[in-house]
Amino acid sequence: MAFSMTIMMSCEQNDDDSIQRDTMYDTIHVYQIDKFDTVQVAVFDTVEIAIEPNVHKLYCYQLYDFMKKQTDKKNIHEIIILDKTPNFDSVGMSLSTFNDVDVDLNLSNCTGIQSLNTAWLKYSQHTAPFYPNIRHIELPNTLTKIGIRTFNSFEYLKTITIPNSVTSIDSVTFSGCSSLTEITIPEGVTYIGDNTFSGCSSLKEITIPNSVTSIGNAAFRYCSNLKEITIPNSVTSIGYDAFYHCSSLTEITIPNSVTSIGDAAFRYCSNLKEITIPNGVTSIGDAAFRYCSNLKEITIPNGVTSIESYTFYGCSSLTEITIPNSVTSIGYEVFGYCSSLKEITIPNSVTSIGYDAFYHCHKLISITLKSENPPKMYYLGYYGKIYVPSSAVETYKTAEGWKQYADNIVGY
Repeated sequence: MAFSMTIMMSCEQNDDDSIQRDTMYDTIHVYQIDKFDTVQVAVFDTVEIAIEPNVHKLYCYQLYDFMKKQTDKKNIHEIIILDKTPNFDSVGMSLSTFNDVDVDLNLSNCTGIQSLNTAWLKYSQHTAPFYPNIRHIELPNTLTKIGIRTFNSFEYLKTITIPNSVTSIDSVTFSGCSSLTEITIPEGVTYIGDNTFSGCSSLKEITIPNSVTSIGNAAFRYCSNLKEITIPNSVTSIGYDAFYHCSSLTEITIPNSVTSIGDAAFRYCSNLKEITIPNGVTSIGDAAFRYCSNLKEITIPNGVTSIESYTFYGCSSLTEITIPNSVTSIGYEVFGYCSSLKEITIPNSVTSIGYDAFYHCHKLISITLKSENPPKMYYLGYYGKIYVPSSAVETYKTAEGWKQYADNIVGY
């Protein structure tokens, strides 16, 4: 049966005068501390002991060997590490033994800690790391950096308190924390690293502070319950796969500060109904909105020069789209399977159209081209009406790629 435990780490020695210490360092030391009205145990050696039922708090200098042997931990609710420089590697190993325990980890008293990283989790040379049943974590207000993979795959973690002192949250930090429901990123954090929250499938909402300037690759990938997110004006770039498969996300506003949207950034956001792309955006990556099957309309800003391959592929609810005069190229299968798209106008700035650009657009009845010079094209994947300037009808009908559609080309 699972039970609850709180693990606290103290960076100061307990010098309470009421503690009577045994001087034999190779034995188990048992203390009586009046103010807690319970027995305290400190471990100096790898001796197996039985904890009395009335003991609910442990003071320890080294946890691993002791907790590895100790099987009856049901009466222990709190463990305090007495060490001015806590051995995170050792603590990590001890946590890995709590397979039947729901643990609360409190590091708030460890005021000497400035950074956390994977060193405090014990990796075996040939096996995956242990992932203890930690439900809640409190961190000290001296912490400035949470390193790469620190809490990776803590699948039981529900809440964590990140202090305002933190300025850096590195890559893969909370990846795979599938029980995490909410988190507050403190002001001062400037970068959300790659895969930081990927696989946090219970996360419903998150606020990104104004200090953040970039959202890393796959930062929120597979956050399938994320319904809303606020991106501040400080952010200038959104990495590839940043919101990949955020299937509960219904709307998102991209601020004017953003200049680039990475490949597949919103791919499989199947409930995304509307999105505003600001005028400052100059680059939209491959498959950025692929399979956003509920997206109905979108306006591409004037700064974008290229619509990359598969950008709107599978946007089956898309009924209209505006392509600005700044666009010069349309990539491979950009509008493939946009089965609700009825008409589209291609500006005279476009000089090339990729293969199968309109593949399986079953409701598309007209394509209007503004340029008198036929864009470079091999195959459209479309057999409806093609409207071109009256003065350019014959030019289009004899142009390479376009001549196969000669019977469909009409002047306006």
